[in-house]
Amino acid sequence: MHHIQSLFTTSFASSDFTSLCPPLVDDFIRQDSNILPISTVFRDNGYECYIVGGAIRDYFLDIEISDIDFATNAPPHIVQKLFKRTVPTGIKHGTITILENNKSYETTTYRSDITYKDYRHAKVQFHGTITDDLARRDFTCNAMALDPITGRFFDPYGGKIACRNGNLVTVRKARERYSEDALRMLRALRFCATKSFFIRKAHLRTIQKLHPLLVHVSIERKRDELLKLLEGKSASKGLSYLHKTQILKNVFGLSYTRSQFKLLLRLLVISSPNAIERLALCVYMAQSLFGHANTPSRCEIFLTDLRLTNNQKKHIMLLIKVAQLNYTRVWSNTKIRVFLCYVSKDPTLFCFVFILSRVCFSKSIQNIVLETLKRTLVLQEQEGVYTLSRLALSGSHILKYNHTIRAREIGNTLRYLLRNVLHDPSRNTTAQLQALLRKK
Repeated sequence: MHHIQSLFTTSFASSDFTSLCPPLVDDFIRQDSNILPISTVFRDNGYECYIVGGAIRDYFLDIEISDIDFATNAPPHIVQKLFKRTVPTGIKHGTITILENNKSYETTTYRSDITYKDYRHAKVQFHGTITDDLARRDFTCNAMALDPITGRFFDPYGGKIACRNGNLVTVRKARERYSEDALRMLRALRFCATKSFFIRKAHLRTIQKLHPLLVHVSIERKRDELLKLLEGKSASKGLSYLHKTQILKNVFGLSYTRSQFKLLLRLLVISSPNAIERLALCVYMAQSLFGHANTPSRCEIFLTDLRLTNNQKKHIMLLIKVAQLNYTRVWSNTKIRVFLCYVSKDPTLFCFVFILSRVCFSKSIQNIVLETLKRTLVLQEQEGVYTLSRLALSGSHILKYNHTIRAREIGNTLRYLLRNVLHDPSRNTTAQLQALLRKK
């Protein structure tokens, strides 16, 4: 796919910041055979059509292209008439999704911003040219366009050079763009994590000064940007920028000592690119959520305020609970069986503990953890995992012995029996469990 080196040396016409790039067109058409037919439909009906946005950016970053978006001067209702299968995904914003050969293509009518309100939402009008449309975009890397038919390449703000240098630059002044839409600040830092861009110091200072404007952005949008950032291959860089701009502390409520934050960055580097697990690391290391009290309830409040799903919250709280276990001494078999109960519900706990030990624990404790994890695997092989379902007595058995028992009490009774079995698996017989119930 890559004629990138030759494209970087292509000269631009000084008068209109455009050039002809046949190799670029050829690469896109080879990758997606629907591009040329879709573009031809627009041209045959008297309209323009350009590939825009992330597809061109990712091409120049040598990243696999996932989605191809188009921009056109055809109004949304015309786009719907030109193609048999469309979805009005964002018709108020001028976006129609074209469905072609089991693929989807978001196609947006040229827009220009009139005004912004509440530091977030733009009032737009559908008109103008491709250059007008590119002028409203956030970053230069997203402000490029390619005509698939003529090969004409538009790059009015030097997006290709920015991609080559790995430098994230706003279209026009950073203060102006971030004041229009505060969410762009988080998008900028997310691009640094996911696309490996860097931001110059002056640019970071602008974000630091303007980050209070993020109060105008919904918590759901802020959460989504944070999770996308944490999934990035350069998540440690993105998180460093969040820390330097004080967004991590003042917007998300996560503060760290210098040593804690260094450890957190090391953890992110060796962890799997899973946003929820990495968020659990951020929470676990956060002084602001634990401090001297070290109370999980403060974590739960934080996760609830972040509007995570119940499953996501449970997952994170379980990771933190296991991380807080005492690893300074060799575990008994009983404790290992309890740990296996947790691991059976969530296999990532095993890796989570190992990663923490490598970064946060001393060498001697690392050896204890490693030995404990090995013994855990051996015990699992020998005994399996003891859970409520493996008990010799079930809830229906308990109800048979005691017709007046309440449902909640049945659960508590089963957990009581499980604790005894974890301590001594030989007790897991009907007779012995019945004897335990009589003693209770």
